[in-house]
Amino acid sequence: MKASVAGVMAACFATAALADAPAPVANAPPVDAPPASVWRLTPDGSYEHLLTGLDCPAKLGRYSRRVVQAFDAFGLDVGCDYAGYTAGLTYYLTRRTGPGLDAAMAEAKHELEQFGAARHPQFVSETTSSGDGLDWTIATYSDDGGLRDAIWIADLSGWTLEYRATYAAAEELQVAGEIKAFAAAVRASAGARLQTCAKASPAERHATPVTDQAEINSASMMTSLLGGVGQAAADSKSAQPLPAPTLCVEQTGRYANVPLVFWRSLGADGSDQLLDQVTTVSSGPPVTVSFSGGGLSGLVAALGEGKAGKPMQWTATLDRKGQTLIFGYFSGRPSIDQMGALVAGMLSGTVKPVGGYRAKGKAITIFMPSK
Repeated sequence: MKASVAGVMAACFATAALADAPAPVANAPPVDAPPASVWRLTPDGSYEHLLTGLDCPAKLGRYSRRVVQAFDAFGLDVGCDYAGYTAGLTYYLTRRTGPGLDAAMAEAKHELEQFGAARHPQFVSETTSSGDGLDWTIATYSDDGGLRDAIWIADLSGWTLEYRATYAAAEELQVAGEIKAFAAAVRASAGARLQTCAKASPAERHATPVTDQAEINSASMMTSLLGGVGQAAADSKSAQPLPAPTLCVEQTGRYANVPLVFWRSLGADGSDQLLDQVTTVSSGPPVTVSFSGGGLSGLVAALGEGKAGKPMQWTATLDRKGQTLIFGYFSGRPSIDQMGALVAGMLSGTVKPVGGYRAKGKAITIFMPSK
């Protein structure tokens, strides 16, 4: 049911840094602001849905935005609500758990009939439409006072794109044209990203946590040296920024009762970038933990030990206040559960950093855990 989610958990990072820095606390926005781990306010006044790239501009044609919402705890079911002088429009994007759209249409009809009961909606028809890159199922209703309600539903690479509109009967063709135009913009932005994500082959996850302390210390030193050099190079004025990866939501879940979102990074061509991320669900800026595979440190370690055929080394890190903290290593790509357990332990303070580094100018500072 489409309803606002109250009390979204604000996650705070509680693990002590190597230099005993205080834990960062999320700056809570006003209570009526959408969760910052789901919606990002852009400089032009739009809200961007972080999980898909869906755009909710302040103005949409003749409509003005009233509110953006998240209807679940993770941001997998969201909506943007707009009002005009003679019509209202809301659109939703929801990650489906099943293959078909029939259940989504049935739910939308039920909600329209329940919450619009005062207007006495009468079902008129259910039709289909295509030709703009989307295959629509459209249900229309007739209301009191010469009003109409319409529900438009289509698939967007495994997500359900839904529009609901209320308007005067004379505006039927105008509203239909508006929905198709607005949906074309969604298809070109969020739709392109979701299509890239949907085409990617599943990631192989068969990791073993590294527990040998000598191996951890050696890996931490190598990661810090090479990471610090890379960080210093990236900070130089001559450094060329790398293309931003395509972030794909792979899964969500609760670990130690902390809601987490699990991401995978892809190249523009859908290639695996060997970078996973886990973010907290929070009212303020989320905590982001990175799990990166290979790189120079992993290659050097494998070759140095004469084990080039061993599983790729993956490193768990957190960037915080200009320094990178290392929280563990895996032989192979960690599973969702392994990442979730590690992040939950970081947040509770039971998992401590095993090393870290900071680059400032040409100086690289390496942190080691206290004995």
